[in-house]
Amino acid sequence: MNPQQCREAVVYAAHKIYERQMVNTNEGNVSVCYDGRVYITPSQVCKELLTPEMIVVTNLEGNQLEGTGKASSELLLHLEVYRCRPDVHSVVHTHSPFATAFAIARKPIETKAYTEMIYFYDKIPVAAYGAPGTPAITADVGRVLKMSDVFLLANHGAVAVGKDATDAYLKAESMESLAKTLTINRIIGGEAPLSDEELEFMYRQRKEKLGLGRVE
Repeated sequence: MNPQQCREAVVYAAHKIYERQMVNTNEGNVSVCYDGRVYITPSQVCKELLTPEMIVVTNLEGNQLEGTGKASSELLLHLEVYRCRPDVHSVVHTHSPFATAFAIARKPIETKAYTEMIYFYDKIPVAAYGAPGTPAITADVGRVLKMSDVFLLANHGAVAVGKDATDAYLKAESMESLAKTLTINRIIGGEAPLSDEELEFMYRQRKEKLGLGRVE
């Protein structure tokens, strides 16, 4: 990817999370990491209004290289993801309502009944609380990234990582849909869990077809 393509990829994902009501006004942030540079949404700019020219560029140490605006206040979170997972090239952080409700409750998104959830994610973990915009928010990121490409930030929001901005955005959207479905399910009376045998079959399928194990 060239620099312009990186900027456009960030804008695309930022527009999508706003369009899907996964952020409001100034919430959330998106970045792409390529060739030692991080292209990230600026602070305090509505995602719907972003253009490629507004994207801020930093190095992997967080030093700003390009852009007249200020990098997102969650730049440290994005840098920690790239440090922990060199295979990741994009981070999407949202405050999507249903996933964020789980985060505020400090409850992982998990089920013994929803087959798609079990197959693709098993469980979406919660990273321990750290104040937003401070180094503390990164303290538990390495642990959850070893288990999952999607996770919750306690009392804050949701994060998805991927091979590119579209991949990360789609995972963020999937996480929100799962959280919404499980919330509705619990309102109408709760899940009908799979049997132990049925669960083990799903876990085997997850391992054999996706190469993924259980999320602790």
